Amino acid sequence: MAEQWFYRMFGQDFGPIPLSELQDLVRAGSVSSTDEVRAESSTKWVSVGTVRELGAAPAASSKTASATAVADVEHHPSQGNDDWYCKFKGRDVGPIGFQVLLALAEQGRLFSDDELKLGTGGKWRRVASIGRLASVLPNQEVVPIVPVPAAPTIEIPKPVVAVPPASVAPVTPGVTSLPQRPMVYPPRPAYRPSSSSDWSFSGILKGPFGITGIAIVCVAMLFAGWKYWPKGNAVDVQRYNSLKLLLDDIRANREAKSTDFQSLKKRGNKLHQEYLPTLRIEAVQNPGKQKLLEVVRDHLPRLIGSDLTKENWYEQNYEANLKEAAALLDIK
Repeated sequence: MAEQWFYRMFGQDFGPIPLSELQDLVRAGSVSSTDEVRAESSTKWVSVGTVRELGAAPAASSKTASATAVADVEHHPSQGNDDWYCKFKGRDVGPIGFQVLLALAEQGRLFSDDELKLGTGGKWRRVASIGRLASVLPNQEVVPIVPVPAAPTIEIPKPVVAVPPASVAPVTPGVTSLPQRPMVYPPRPAYRPSSSSDWSFSGILKGPFGITGIAIVCVAMLFAGWKYWPKGNAVDVQRYNSLKLLLDDIRANREAKSTDFQSLKKRGNKLHQEYLPTLRIEAVQNPGKQKLLEVVRDHLPRLIGSDLTKENWYEQNYEANLKEAAALLDIK
C-alpha cells in the first residue's frame, strides 16, 4: 500500500491522503510551497518546497512578504481583539490575525464566498462583504451587466373626426321661424370587401386597422419572441450536463463504497481547464454564463480538492450554484 501523507494549514493537521492527491492539491494552489507536510512514517514536518515529490508542482503565486507572514502566523496564532475565524472543510479554524487574512486573500487561498467572523461570538460574514479583503482578491472582479434597452413606446395618434356645422335657416322679418329639426346622419356601414380580390396587402391597409393595427401586431410579436427566446445554447447545455454528470458520478462512486476518486478528480481538472477560458469571454453580458463561470472558476476546484469519500459543504455549494446557473440559462 502506498505511503500516506499529512499536511498542515491554518494551524490544523489534515490527512492521511495519498501522495497523488496531495500533488493535486499543490497543483490547484490549495496547498502552497510554504505549507508543511510529513509522511506517515515520519514525525518531522517539512515545507512543501523542500519535498522532491512535490517540488515540480507550481506553488500559488504571491508576494514573498505575504507568504512569510502566512507561514509565521500559522505557527503563532493571533491573540487579543484581532481574533478572526474561518470555515475550512466544515471546521472553524482560528484564531487568525487580519494581516494574515490579507496575505491569504492576495495568494488566492481565500475566495469571495468563504465565511469569516470576528471573535468566537461574532456573526459569520462573506469575504466579499469585507472591503479590505475584497479589494485584494485576485481574479474576483465583477463582470458588469449591461442592461438591455427597453423597446421604444409607439404613440398611436387619435383619429380626428370632423363634425359638420349645423345648418341655420335664414330668418325673415315678421315670419315666425319654425323649430329646426336636428340633422340625423345615417351610421357608417362596416367595411366589407366586395370580392376575394380585395384581400390583398393594399386591401388590408385600407381596412379598419390600417398601418396602425399592423404596427401594434408587430410590436406584440417582437415582445413575445424576446420574452421566450432561449437564454442558453447547445454549448451551454453540454457544459451543464458535463458538470452535472461529474457530481452524479462522484455520488455514485461514494454509494458503491469506493475510495478511488482520482479519475473523477482528473476529469474535473480537465473540465476546469477546458471551460474557463471561453466562459471568461462569453460571460460579459449574460448573467447565466456569469454564474456558470463562477461554478467552473471557484466551486469546481474546491470540490475536487476536498475529501470526496463523504458529502461536504463544497459539494452542496457546487450543486446549488450549478442549479442557479441552469435556471438563468433556461436549461431544463
